[in-house]
Formats: sequence, C-alpha cells, structure tokens
Amino acid sequence: MRGKGCIFALSLLFLISSCGKKGPPTPKVLTPSYAINDLRGEVKDGVLFLSFSIPKGELKDEEVEGFEVEKKDEKGKVERKYVSMEKKGLFTLYKDRIYFFDDQLSVGHTYTYRVLLYLKGGKLFGSSNPFSIKWIDPPGLVSEVETISDGRTVELRWLGEKGYLYNVYRYEKGSYALFPLNEKPLETPFFRDAYILKEGTYIYEVRKIRKEGDLILEGMGKPLEVVFKRKVTLPVPRNVKAEKDESAIKIRWEIEKKEGVRGVVVYRKSSLGTERLCEIPVDQKLYVDLSYPKERHLIYFLRSVSEEGEESEESNNVIVHLKED
Repeated sequence: MRGKGCIFALSLLFLISSCGKKGPPTPKVLTPSYAINDLRGEVKDGVLFLSFSIPKGELKDEEVEGFEVEKKDEKGKVERKYVSMEKKGLFTLYKDRIYFFDDQLSVGHTYTYRVLLYLKGGKLFGSSNPFSIKWIDPPGLVSEVETISDGRTVELRWLGEKGYLYNVYRYEKGSYALFPLNEKPLETPFFRDAYILKEGTYIYEVRKIRKEGDLILEGMGKPLEVVFKRKVTLPVPRNVKAEKDESAIKIRWEIEKKEGVRGVVVYRKSSLGTERLCEIPVDQKLYVDLSYPKERHLIYFLRSVSEEGEESEESNNVIVHLKED
C-alpha cells in the first residue's frame, strides 16, 4: 500500500468491561487497571490507525521487546499479531507514541482492539485499554486537484463538495506523513504551503473528511508529485550613477551580496528603444558603455540576474545629458 509500508498493517478491536459484586446487597463496579491506558484509533487515509504510548514512568524503551495486537470481531473471532521492536518497518514511533494501521475491515462490522506489552525475555508487562469501532466506509478521492509552485510556496486547489472538509499532507518519497499540514480541517478547497524548508521532490495529498456522529472519517488521497526549487529573492541594484568622459559613459552602482545572484545587466533607453547592453551579467560594480548613440540624452537602469536567468526589479533610472537643448 502506498506510503504506509513503514507503518504496520493489522486488523484489531477490543472491548473489555469488568464488573463484580462485593457481596449482597450492594453491588460495586470494579474499574480495570491497564498497563497502557491510551490506546486509541482514528480513520485516516481510508484505513484505521491505532496508537499508544509506552508508560514512561515505569519502563525504559530498551526494556520493551515487542507488543501483541489483539483484534476481536462481534462474533468473538480473535486475531493476534506480535510485533518486535526491532522490526522498525512494522510501526512508526513519533513523539513517544507507537502508530500502526489496519486495512482489513468490513463495512458494518464492529471490531475491538487491545495491545499487550512484552519486556525482554518474553515477560508480559500488561495489556492496554480496549478500543472499539464499527467500521463505516470512508470518503472517496478528492477531484480535480491542482498544484502550483512559484518557488516560494506551493498552492493546492481542488473541487470542493458539500458536506466535506479537507486535510492536506506533504511528505518526501519513501516516507509517510501521519499528520496534515493544516491545523484544523479546511472548509474551502484551497491551501497554500509556505513552510517548505528545503528544495526537493515532495508528494502532496488532499483527503476528504466526513463526520458520522462523533466519528471523523478521512478518505484516501491521490499522491501528486511536486518538484520544489526555491526562487531567490533578487537584490535590486541601488545608488546607480552614470558619468560621461571623452570616450565613454561609465555606470557604477551598489548591490547587496546574495547567494544565487550571477551578476548585473545594464539597460539603456534611447530613441532606438530599450536595449540590454550585456549578454553576460557583470559581476563588478562598473560598466563602460563605449558605443552609445549620439543623442540629446540617454537613460540607464540595471537589474540583478539569478543563476537561472531570472531578473530582479529595475533599479533607479539615471539620465546622461549628451547635448544642450
């Protein structure tokens, strides 16, 4: 299954209750004590994700040998799967929580899960609280998803549908995103990702969300590949000055030093139009125009150029007077 190969796939669900009587006539409900008390599940990416945390106050990570997942359906059929902590590809550990998923569920059936934790030497530490769910089909794919990158951000647009919210995910090839980029589900069919830290190839997914009572269902997303190459914010040449001597016009300027800038190009305006005077960007702060037209006046301006050939905004314009009016 796409992307989730680094997380364990199972099929599980379990509900435990315990009650007893401490002799008639007054009944007393006994609360079970669990070694793991935060087993929970979420419908994400069209499957059931389950997660729990290792009790930090009682155990160290190196003491844990593995865990067994028990899944029980409403007919009493039980499936068990043992996962060694050495098998890193069968689960994901994130912020002290262990995540795995089950994609073997049938619509309309109820499943109960619990986790049993084992220590080194095969010693049973204890079981988790139960987690139960009645499986409902999650939403289908989002339609007409488009991505646009301007070198600073990546924008995603898609066809919105009534009754649905949306999550957007980004991850690199060979990895998987457990959590969406958006802080809360999106109501509008648009998202701008402005927090891309490095250049590279990324996978984006937009997924539908539907609420069924207290249950939130997130469907699968279609992976879209985006090659992100950061656009350099080019510095604009400043304090441009021009002066004429007997044989040439000399243009000088200042410019901020910045990575990714190849140099500066010089433009001249005359009755002939606007001309770019140098094909190769100048990496000095001086340009000498030896073949200028003999007109009443000329105008010069500059632009910096990136390694990819993109140009900055133009600098201040300077006028050189050649003839008296």
